Amino acid sequence: ALPNKPIEIILEDPQGKELFSDIIQLDESGFVEFEYTTEQSSVKGTYTLIATQEKDTEFIFAGLGQLPSIPVNLEFDELNYSAGDTAVISISGKASEIVSLLIIDPSDKPKGDSISITLGGDGTAEYQLDLTGYASGVYSAVISKGSAQSSEVFTVGLQTGSGDIQINTTKIDYAPGDSILILGDTGANVLLTVSLADPDGNIIKEKETFSNKDGKISEGTFRIPSDGKAGMWTINAKSGANFDTIEIEVISTIIEGIQIIVKEGINIPGVGDSMQIKIVGVSQTTAIEIISADGEIIDSLEFVASSGGEINQPWIIPKETEPGTYTIKVSDAFTSGESTFEIPE
Repeated sequence: ALPNKPIEIILEDPQGKELFSDIIQLDESGFVEFEYTTEQSSVKGTYTLIATQEKDTEFIFAGLGQLPSIPVNLEFDELNYSAGDTAVISISGKASEIVSLLIIDPSDKPKGDSISITLGGDGTAEYQLDLTGYASGVYSAVISKGSAQSSEVFTVGLQTGSGDIQINTTKIDYAPGDSILILGDTGANVLLTVSLADPDGNIIKEKETFSNKDGKISEGTFRIPSDGKAGMWTINAKSGANFDTIEIEVISTIIEGIQIIVKEGINIPGVGDSMQIKIVGVSQTTAIEIISADGEIIDSLEFVASSGGEINQPWIIPKETEPGTYTIKVSDAFTSGESTFEIPE
């Protein structure tokens, strides 16, 4: 990857559920290493690792308990085009297979017939889409092979600077590793640039997006890095001379050098509900205890930390565990820490 630049890593399970995500700052070598430990209860199938750096996105597939099935994907070289431009679409899938491309117009109707594209021996192809005659608006491109499909949004003729901008988030307090949903209002079909900055003013992520035909803004690809600094972070949305800036607070849960985050997890069929435990700043074998409000040890766990000093694992909630506040204690060979979390009803 590009050296000295951040890269965003997202791991999804076979159902598309996000299991892990982080923003990693690379050094001058540009080398990045990622590890994720599965459990016996982990769903078997194809897992997808999505790596994004600046405008480039790569999909990596791995099979658990079976060979990976490679889905079809597509990516545009730009978000917004002028009428008459040529959009370059990069397509990936299985080697030498034939896929179908269909364009959906702003009124949700097919624009023309589907286009057959044959992938190369490396499973990729590049298609040039002529946008002559395309009206301004938001379009979708759908690539499919049998019942498998993937879609991507692109826009034509959108402009900047059309009206006031108002943005907000769904909450004001965040923990390191949390995702951020940014909502807002502005003029219809407007191009915007949204950025996230840490308390020192460093731009962590910047992305071009747009408002829909009703002037609504919805952007959910931002997140706080797992090593995000505690304090007031800023989110800025601008379009031409118009802009809006809001603040969110990142609250650190670091105790004695260990960062502990516990969130509500997924329901695993046949096993039960879970909590997702993420720990940063540990090494080697790490011991975890889950303790009830009256001091009873509900569960004891052990995991081996990744080379980056992280653990990200689901904890299956014992069937008779009552809702309420619990304590999680974490220790490795060098340090220890604790935090509290809620088991919902």
